[in-house]
Amino acid sequence: SYSCGYRKAFEEYQMVLTQKYPIITVLGDNFDPPFLHLVFAKFLSVAKILLIATIIGGLNPFQFIGCNLPRWFEWCQANKFYACMMIFFCCNAIESTLISTGAFEILFNGKLYFIP
Repeated sequence: SYSCGYRKAFEEYQMVLTQKYPIITVLGDNFDPPFLHLVFAKFLSVAKILLIATIIGGLNPFQFIGCNLPRWFEWCQANKFYACMMIFFCCNAIESTLISTGAFEILFNGKLYFIP
């Protein structure tokens, strides 16, 4: 489930509507993000963990592909705590943006009235 905080807003609207109009039924469900967004978010999640593990472990993954250690990775290894925190929070922000749709529809008697 990828509600990202919209579930609480829906429940508040649902409560207001059922109090004001007790004879109507209000239903809600999550609107899944596009498949590619989900795949990229999963990939980013795994890449984030692997990158943090290589920084903390002091590993050099670039030697396996025959490249020199980039300056940005040297900086990450010299500043492990700050680099890992920035990677963690930036990747989490991107992941949550990818899976958040904020989409909803309003149907009344089978007729569609609203799509943001």
